[in-house]
Order: sequence, then C-alpha cells, then structure tokens
Amino acid sequence: MKRLALAVPALAVVAGASAAELRAVGFDEAVQATIAQNAAARIADQEIARAEALVVEARASYFPIITATAAYQRLEGDRTVADRLTAAADSFSAALVASVPIVSVKGWAQRRRADDNVGVARASAGDTRRSVALAAGRAYLTVLAEQRIVDVSQRARDTARAHLEFARVRRTGGVGNQIDEARAADELATSEAQLAQALVGLARAREALGVLAGVDGPLDAGGEPTFAAAPGDGAAPDDRRADVVAGRRRLAAAEAARGDDWTDYAPVLGVVGTAFITAPEVAPTPRVGYQVVLGVTVPLYDGGLRNGQAREREVNEAEAKEALAATVRQARSEVRTGREEVTRAEEARLAAQRSADAAARALELATLAYRAGAATNLEVVDAERRARDASTQSAIAEDALRQAQLDLLAATGMFP
Repeated sequence: MKRLALAVPALAVVAGASAAELRAVGFDEAVQATIAQNAAARIADQEIARAEALVVEARASYFPIITATAAYQRLEGDRTVADRLTAAADSFSAALVASVPIVSVKGWAQRRRADDNVGVARASAGDTRRSVALAAGRAYLTVLAEQRIVDVSQRARDTARAHLEFARVRRTGGVGNQIDEARAADELATSEAQLAQALVGLARAREALGVLAGVDGPLDAGGEPTFAAAPGDGAAPDDRRADVVAGRRRLAAAEAARGDDWTDYAPVLGVVGTAFITAPEVAPTPRVGYQVVLGVTVPLYDGGLRNGQAREREVNEAEAKEALAATVRQARSEVRTGREEVTRAEEARLAAQRSADAAARALELATLAYRAGAATNLEVVDAERRARDASTQSAIAEDALRQAQLDLLAATGMFP
C-alpha cells in the first residue's frame, strides 16, 4: 500500500511532463506522416532510384563509346632501315576512338528488363507503403484504445475515492465501521494501480506511433477515424492490393526475362572508328589519318554461361508464379476473415456496451442502497469492480472493432 502510494504520484509527474510536449494528430495525418518519414518507406523509394540507375547502365551497352588516348615515346635514337626512318627517337601519337553498336539485341533486351525492374521496384515500394500505413493505422487505434482505458481507470478511481470518503464520513458519524473504510481504501488502491498501468500503456502506444511516424517524440491520437465502407462480397479486391500488384509485376518481369533467352545467342554488329595523329610522320603511316572497322561478333561457346542464365530465369519465373499464387490466396483469405471479424467484433462491442451499461446501473443502485443503509459495503465494492471491468472490456471491444474494420479495408485494397 505504501509503495503504491509513492509510485502513483511519480508516474503522474512523468505523464504531466510529457504532456507539455505531446502533439495530437489525426488518423490520416499520422498515416501520411508515417509513409513520408518511415525508414522502410524511404528505403523503398531509394530502391526505385537504384533501379532507374540500372536502366542507365543497361542503356549504355548499346550507346556509342568514345575514348581518347595519347602517348609519348623516347628511344635511344632514330632507328632506320636502309637510310629510311622507321622510328624516331622522340615520337608522339594521339587517337580518338568511337565504338558504336549498330545491332545489339542482347543490349536492348537488358534495357527492357531494367525498365521492368523499375516497375517492380515501384510496385514493391507501394507494397512497403501499404505495410507501413497499416502499422501506423494500428498504432493510432491502439493509442485511442489506451486513451479509453485510461478514462475508464480514472472514473473508477474517482468513484472509489468518493466511496472511501463516504465510508470515512459514516465511520466518523458512528454509523460505519473500520472494515468498510478498509475495503474502500483497498478498492481505491486497486483502481490507482490499474490507472498507473493504463498510463504506462498509453505512453508506450504514443511512443510507438511517434517512432513509426519518424518523429523524435510521442504522438497522440487526435480523434476517431472515419472508415469507408468495405466492398461487397462479390467484389474482387486482388487488383487493388499493393502486394498483389507487386507480385504480378514481378511475374510479368520474370516471364519477359525468360522470353529473352534467345537474345543471348544473337550476333552483335558494330562499327569502330579511329582518328589519329602522329609526330613525326613515319612512312607509310600518314601524319593524320583515320580508319573504320565494321565488325560482327557471334557468341559460339561460353562454357555454359547462357544455359545457366536461362535456367536461372526459368526458376525465377516459377518462384514468381508460386509467390503470386500464395499472395492471392492470402489476400482472399484475409478478406473472408476480415468480413467475419467485423461482424463478430460488432456483436461483441454491442454486448460489451450492454454489459458496461448494466454494470454502471448496478453500481449506481448499490451506491444508493448503501447510502440509504439498505446494502453493505461489500456489495458496493463488488459493483465497483464489475463496473470497472465491464467498462474496460467495452473499450477493448471498441478497439477490436476498429482494428477489424481497418484490417478489412487493408485486405480489400482500400487502405491506404
């Protein structure tokens, strides 16, 4: 009892200090802030940038390549053959070389696969944002639930405190006894302990929301969210879910990559042009000149590299098919489960609310009867505990319904 009495005020001081820095946000604001600031979402955006950089790399394989070279050579002296200069003691040469692939089917295929990977990265980023937004929504609803539980605990504490004060007045007036006062004091201490636990739960929920939103501090829930109605049973939510869309993009990219297997065997036609200058001029090489070479490269044998790459693409396609099928099954299962969960959660919420209303009425009647001398202190204490427990269960049931509604919207692809 004494340790509890010391702990509760300390917690109140901590809660009051943090409340001065606490900022309340709405549901949509919390979700959007999380999508914008969460580390996982920002990393997903960087993956898109990386995929776009790989497109530039792949495109370079069939773009012109221009290089410049220069060299200075020093010999022990001029070299001649039959009084004809073949190499000067001091010579300088420079060249400008341009290599231009004219037909590079494999390079074109690599560029297209890189473009497909950008689409996959964008779809994956959308899936990541969906997961992040869902986590933010759940954290926001948890804060709301913890707020409700704190309110319930505070009302229970206030009721227990009023009961204790009345018991003391009765004992002082010679009507009550020390047992009634002790029972009332015990009930007050229990209510204070539960309030302390509820405040800790609320603080943790606020901190979790702040971490998700990328804020260096806690965030509070500013009000009840408004959820849109979920589609009917006949709707096909698969196309709206970001994870399903990402799975289909991966499969399409894998199928296209496998269809490009033949490009590994295609020849490459290219032109190499060189312009040069040498000093001094040594016959028969002119001082300034150029040359152009038109070449065809035909890959004949590579030690099995292309066969291995083809097998890898085949496996990637099979894995993408299996992953997509599993994602679609999971999505449809979540939709069915979500609809059932919402229905049952609504029933549970109504039942819990009726229980809370009945318990509150019972507490009111027990208190009136106790004050009139028609009931004992035990009945009041029992009614207080039942009212507190029923109100807590009602708050939990309300949170379960909100969570179920959010999960159903996410399952059907309507959130975020």
